[in-house]
Amino acid sequence: MEVQLYVSDGHIPCPNRGNINLDICLFCEHLTEVELDAANPFIRCTPPTVSAIAKTEPEPLRYRPKKSAHAKTLGNCEMQVLNELVSDISRLHPEWGVRRIKKSLESENVYASTRKISLVMEREGLLFQRNRMNRLMSLAMTEQVELTEHQVEVLELHDACFRERGLTGSYPGQHVIQASLQVDRERVGRPIMSQVVIDTYSGYTFANVHCDKPVLHAISVLQHYVLPFFKERHLRTEEITTAQIHPCKSGSDHSYTEYLCDLGIRHNSLEHEPALVQRFVQEFWKPWSRQLRVTDQGELRNLQSQLVKSLRRFNESASLPGFPNLGQSPRQRIDNYLDHRESCRLSR
Repeated sequence: MEVQLYVSDGHIPCPNRGNINLDICLFCEHLTEVELDAANPFIRCTPPTVSAIAKTEPEPLRYRPKKSAHAKTLGNCEMQVLNELVSDISRLHPEWGVRRIKKSLESENVYASTRKISLVMEREGLLFQRNRMNRLMSLAMTEQVELTEHQVEVLELHDACFRERGLTGSYPGQHVIQASLQVDRERVGRPIMSQVVIDTYSGYTFANVHCDKPVLHAISVLQHYVLPFFKERHLRTEEITTAQIHPCKSGSDHSYTEYLCDLGIRHNSLEHEPALVQRFVQEFWKPWSRQLRVTDQGELRNLQSQLVKSLRRFNESASLPGFPNLGQSPRQRIDNYLDHRESCRLSR
């Protein structure tokens, strides 16, 4: 009898072997269907009874195309051909899971079981939709593929940061986004704001906290943290975008604009909160705010020290999902750029 089992934290509650890793499950000959892109990922299988298991020995795994007068013959290279076909289809349609790929193969008279296709995708690291999307973005970023209109549409729906890729600088520090965030008032006991600056190339982030004079602190975070950091690495900041309700967008105080003008930095603004800011809030700001203690409420200096230390750990080790980091930490992405720049300089 066929059963449907749901994936939980990478594990499957197998009726015969208990709570096992999904990777083990994919090699089971009783697997009939895999659906990992659903809201609640699941597999279907026909597990044998305990008595049936005792009477039979497992057969070696084989790839058996259905026999058809019109089916393609894969011969001795069948697995290599299947790997290439699955890889090509998942690149053209990264939104497709195992079932859609199976139907696409059958339309070309190539037949393979759901389990076999799942194994191929698992070996290639393409079993989950986010991995397929990241692979395609990586290929596009390194100019190994030219995206079709369909691929662009799919990637933009999947990743808001990719949809706003026009904001991304071509090197670290070239283009940064500055936004104002509020520290959780219930945690600190009074209104405290933070000026946050995010490098659009790497996601490297700087911030300070304050309770008054927002324009002054918006300049301060640039002057004491952002610009010196990139200057030390011989990287020039050319453009700053202020986001949504940033205080520097008000027309009453022109000191921020004048400061940037004196440095030769272009300034523009957005009427919405950029996706990079939204990702930072999700990946860092909310978790950091939740761990603040009420006892910190009067200590702005202490709060600033905590923020700087936590941001340093975030910049050094956080594996940021999606575009443009694709799992790299902000520091990794900057270091990779600097290493590439140095190797190009030495090769001249």
